[in-house]
Amino acid sequence: MASSHPVSPSGAGGETPADWELGLVLASAHQVWRARTATALAQAGFGDLRPPDVQLLRLVEGGVATVGELAALFTVSKQAVSKVVDTLVGRDYLTRFTDRADRRRAPLALTPRAREAIRVVGRRREADQRILRDQLGEAGVRALRDGLAAVVALAPDQEVVLALAQRLADAEPARSG
Repeated sequence: MASSHPVSPSGAGGETPADWELGLVLASAHQVWRARTATALAQAGFGDLRPPDVQLLRLVEGGVATVGELAALFTVSKQAVSKVVDTLVGRDYLTRFTDRADRRRAPLALTPRAREAIRVVGRRREADQRILRDQLGEAGVRALRDGLAAVVALAPDQEVVLALAQRLADAEPARSG
C-alpha cells in the first residue's frame, strides 16, 4: 500500500537515514518521537507536560505507586522524582494520598487531566503506528519493536522497565477498544 509519508528522505549527499550509523538513527528517531508527542500534547492543551512527564504518568498508570519506586526505575534520587511529582501534583496531573497501612507511604494516583493527556499521546502513537504499518507492514513493525527491545536489553538493569513496558503494551488493545 502506497504512503504519502516518505520512509527515508535523502540528505544533501544522497544518503538516507538507512545509511546512517545506528546510534545516529536511534537518536534521531527518539527526537522525532518526542517532538511528535510534545506537539500533540501542546495542540490538545497540555503544553505544560514534557514527554518524560508522560512517561512518569504511564508508569503510575501501570501500577508504579510511589516516588521511591519511580526513582528506582529512573535510576535517580527520590528528591529528583519528588520535585517532578510535586510539579505534576500542582498542575493537577497527580494526587498523593496516605497509605492507611503505612503512613510513611504516599501512593500516587492519576487525575482525570492526566488520563486525558495519556489518551492524547495514545492517539498520536496509534496514528504514527498506522503510518509505520503502511510503510513497513505488520511484520516490519514487529521486527522494529523486537530490534528496539534488543537495544534496551543491552542494559540488564532495565529488566523492570521492559517488563512494565510489555505489560502496558499488552493493555493497549483494551485501552483503545
